[in-house]
Amino acid sequence: MIRRVGRRRILAGLAAANLVNAVAAAAILAVVSLAGRESRAQQTVPEALDPLADPVKAEALERERTFRELVEELRAKKAEIERREADISERERQVVILREELAAELEAVKEARAALARERKAFEELRAPSFERLLKAYEGMEPDNAAKALAELFRRDQMVVVDLLLGLKPRQAAAALDALAAAQPEVAAQVSYEIWKRNPKRLR
Repeated sequence: MIRRVGRRRILAGLAAANLVNAVAAAAILAVVSLAGRESRAQQTVPEALDPLADPVKAEALERERTFRELVEELRAKKAEIERREADISERERQVVILREELAAELEAVKEARAALARERKAFEELRAPSFERLLKAYEGMEPDNAAKALAELFRRDQMVVVDLLLGLKPRQAAAALDALAAAQPEVAAQVSYEIWKRNPKRLR
């Protein structure tokens, strides 16, 4: 009886050991199989995910990248052209404004000159009779007396002296100017210069 029980225990132990070994072997096979699958997945998945592994896809991606770069470059050039056009438009607007201002200033200058000419004409008409009488008086003076009077008049109004000498006959003007040069050479020089500016041929 004891021997039978011992045999059963031994057989049961052997069976349990075989079962454990079988389970362990199955587990090892499962681990090895899983590792093999992961290894194959690591080798195949990157190739599937990496577009550069496919020459056609790689070329398509390169074309797309080139196209995007070209589009960005064209956008940048368009923005630069628009900026330059805006700058040119602003300059043209400023030029138009300056031209309008210049035209207005020129018109104002013309009006001022016309008004001055009218005033000068009116003044000449008013003083003509008195100036003619004064000119007649200087024509009858001796050169020395005329020179003294002209020197005194020069301190008040230089242009009146110039007008008188230009109104006198050339010989009378030369004699009066010669006497003025002897008495006050600086005044005579200034008067001579003013006469020359108006009529360079007058002193020849």
